[in-house]
Amino acid sequence: MKFLLGGLVVLFSLAVIGVAGGGWFIYQEFTKPNSLDKPVIVTVPRGANIGGVADILSHQKIIASPFIFVNMGKITGQASKIKAGEYEMPPHISMKEILDLLEEGKVVQRNITIREGLTSYEIVNLLSQKFGEFEMETPAEGSLLPETYSYSKGDNAADIISRMSISMTAVLNAAWENRADNLPIKT
Repeated sequence: MKFLLGGLVVLFSLAVIGVAGGGWFIYQEFTKPNSLDKPVIVTVPRGANIGGVADILSHQKIIASPFIFVNMGKITGQASKIKAGEYEMPPHISMKEILDLLEEGKVVQRNITIREGLTSYEIVNLLSQKFGEFEMETPAEGSLLPETYSYSKGDNAADIISRMSISMTAVLNAAWENRADNLPIKT
């Protein structure tokens, strides 16, 4: 009986050591920088689950172990918080940092500058060249605010025009509210 009890203690001790060692190994792999030496752009599609994201990252050689990525994503609770979009994965990023990036939704931002003096027709043409043809009536002259606008992959010309219109309305409303009291202009 003493021998059996001693054997159980040894087996239990070995199991604890094995679990602790396995946990330590997994954590080391999870926080270890990858071997990328240049940034890589990755697109996470809408509706992608953690397994699909792991497949994308593994296929592009950004992560070495989809198993560790998926399971640590579940353990940390980040698996269900991944946001779709286009991401730039910097060199030497760890799986932990990738999950943080995907949870925060820090997608690649692009800019387009609409310079002052362009007509609405010219703005529509410029956006058509950048985003492809789209169906839309040319907005009224003076209804679009020239500015530099950020956009992400998946945005389109109509999105930019809508933002330009909203921005112009906000600027005009602010100017109207701050006008001099004695102006003869009523509208």
